[in-house]
Amino acid sequence: KMLPGGPPPKVERWSHLSADVRIARFLSTLEVAISKIFCAGAGWQAAAILASGPLGQSTSSPLLFIVTGLGDALGVFCGHLTFSALASLMGKDVHFSKEALVALWLASAAV
Repeated sequence: KMLPGGPPPKVERWSHLSADVRIARFLSTLEVAISKIFCAGAGWQAAAILASGPLGQSTSSPLLFIVTGLGDALGVFCGHLTFSALASLMGKDVHFSKEALVALWLASAAV
């Protein structure tokens, strides 16, 4: 945002960041894409199939909305814990009690 009568804001580029920072940002983005977005979508889709199939709900049913929201949350929760477990197997120091709380917090945003 430009201040009245002032110069335009300086645009930051990635070139001022070290390679370590760039790699850390990329890995953080990759973690979100794998453990949250992909798993949340899979949980949502599985819950939608369950709600519209065996539960027989229409696409405008409030129960379908609830079931898909819970499936989304379960996907985020399980995805984060799975990603943390894989990171632990690769040598990263992971505190599972802390990660379980983080997974619960992230999943609660999906409901």
